[in-house]
Amino acid sequence: MTPPRRLAPFVTVLAVGLLAACGSDTDSASTESSSAEPSTVTVTSTATPESADEPQQQELTKKQIHDALPEQSDAPKGFEKDSRIAPGGTSTRETDPEKCLAVYLDTAEIREWKDKHFVASDGVRYTQPGDAAGRASVSTFVTTYDRPVPRAFFDDAGKTVSDCGDFEEKATADSQWTAKKASNIGSPALGDQSYSLRVGLTELDLTLDQLWVRSGHNIINIRVLAGYADFSDETLESMAEAVLEDLEE
Repeated sequence: MTPPRRLAPFVTVLAVGLLAACGSDTDSASTESSSAEPSTVTVTSTATPESADEPQQQELTKKQIHDALPEQSDAPKGFEKDSRIAPGGTSTRETDPEKCLAVYLDTAEIREWKDKHFVASDGVRYTQPGDAAGRASVSTFVTTYDRPVPRAFFDDAGKTVSDCGDFEEKATADSQWTAKKASNIGSPALGDQSYSLRVGLTELDLTLDQLWVRSGHNIINIRVLAGYADFSDETLESMAEAVLEDLEE
């Protein structure tokens, strides 16, 4: 990914303030960071008519995805590439109430669509050094499909957040139920549509902020694992912008 200057907020926010919290950084545990928790849900979209003609909207190859991901030089100082990441595959997440799966873009309907139209996916994570569970990290995922991603998936996610302030979640059928708190954070106007979410474990001071960007055939997902006092808004936006810019080239 080039050049590193585009990720200045990413380096500044994370290198200075992220916490190494207790807990586990799993792909199914979603959380968002922000200085405030708006009472309304923000799902933003571009003002121009939709199309799927631009390079960043087209179905991508695995190589194109890989080349658009952040490199080691883009990571915060001292953060290390983390091999504990496995993008792709069908989710086995469960939530109670079940409708809260929508906040993760992970309902049964969405899973079926993704499985049917999936083409390729890749991701990278950079994590704060150490061996403590739940230490700060930033992950970037890009997934491409053989047709444009439906707008309704993002619309439904945004509408559901207000009903999922408190819910329970488990990653697999054999996992333990964990109490979660979800809240919306403002989404930047990126791609065709964007959606942000914070889901946290208050008792552990652990959150994982997420930004999803829909761009034609593609979904970009940025995840920042940190503490409740950390602010990831600029990081989420800068990382997603950098991926989109690389895909435009």
